[in-house]
Amino acid sequence: MRAKKAGELVYFESDKFSASGLVTHAFCTRKGGISKSPYDSLNFNYRVGDKNKTVYENYKILEEKFGINHHHILTLNQSHGDGILIIDESPENLEEFAIKTKNMEKDALITNKLLIPIAILTADCQPIMFLDRKNRAIGIAHAGWKGTVSRIGQKVFREMSRFYGTSPDDCLVAFGPSIGKCCYEVGEEVIEILKKEFSNWKDFVINRKNDKWNFSLDDLNLFQMTEIGIPRKNISRTNLCTSCNNDFFFSYRKEKGVTGRCLSIIMLI
Repeated sequence: MRAKKAGELVYFESDKFSASGLVTHAFCTRKGGISKSPYDSLNFNYRVGDKNKTVYENYKILEEKFGINHHHILTLNQSHGDGILIIDESPENLEEFAIKTKNMEKDALITNKLLIPIAILTADCQPIMFLDRKNRAIGIAHAGWKGTVSRIGQKVFREMSRFYGTSPDDCLVAFGPSIGKCCYEVGEEVIEILKKEFSNWKDFVINRKNDKWNFSLDDLNLFQMTEIGIPRKNISRTNLCTSCNNDFFFSYRKEKGVTGRCLSIIMLI
């Protein structure tokens, strides 16, 4: 995974995804937009208190840099669940469909259709992209702690396997930036769920005093990908904490809930 610039817009991309020649993709940072503090500067969420006109202009900046019609970008009303929107037919009117998806309470999208940009918004949660090189299909997931313990990444892969025939060897996965184990403190309620779901739960946490723990979304999501047979060599990671690198990424924790959202986007070309 490497950082790149398109004008003032700073983003990350997976070398493996780029080498396939099959997709346009980007894990956007907060750099390169026009939003003012505390949403500075590349905020893509209309629902956090930023001015609608400003967010609209940020989407136009994305369109200018990547050649993606911003009216066609499919986002969701993310609900920290494991619901997946499957786009197995090209909508007659992609702009109208994009308006509808914004109100759908789901946390992942998959498709095998060309020129349909699918995206999620994050500010500490982990964005995960999927690319089936053989069958030409893509997916993207929003994995907070609830989605991660619900195995949303594995569920996206299984739906891609069911609909498109995706196999572990043909599947590339890219993990975008998320809050790291260094900064992500959770309570006993999260630990109890981890204990029930994962026999190796201790691999993903650090025990702290006063019933507090630090939890790694990145490590648990990586384990889940390898658990279903995706080769480690197929997986890209940024290894950057959004809280530690708050100058580059929005962080809900670091900024006490008042902040913007980064956009992660992928489209078959």
